[in-house]
Amino acid sequence: MNHASVSPEDVRYLSPCQLRHVFNGSLYPRIIAEGGLQEKYIRDELLKEPEKVNEPPGTRGQVIRYLNADGIWLVEVARYLRPDGRIGASGRLDPKRMIHGEMILSVDTQLPKSAR
Repeated sequence: MNHASVSPEDVRYLSPCQLRHVFNGSLYPRIIAEGGLQEKYIRDELLKEPEKVNEPPGTRGQVIRYLNADGIWLVEVARYLRPDGRIGASGRLDPKRMIHGEMILSVDTQLPKSAR
């Protein structure tokens, strides 16, 4: 997919649960775990109040964009990274956007928080 030519019809908005389901059923988690994609940190900051999200002090909030060998993004995820190196919360990456076939799947940010 050529990202420069993406039209609104190429983007499909899903609930966070739906996007996680597609992501977890794809090859992305395995490829990421094996180090097969380049990481680009979009956000990487120490949580100011980690107890509010049931994480230990020293936990970082991160958004990572994973790129292929040509530098084209394929998937963007969020995670809490604990001081011991483990992923917090569910223990899994939380996808926000991803390429899936000829579509870009993205979390629907227009849903009220209670519907997410």
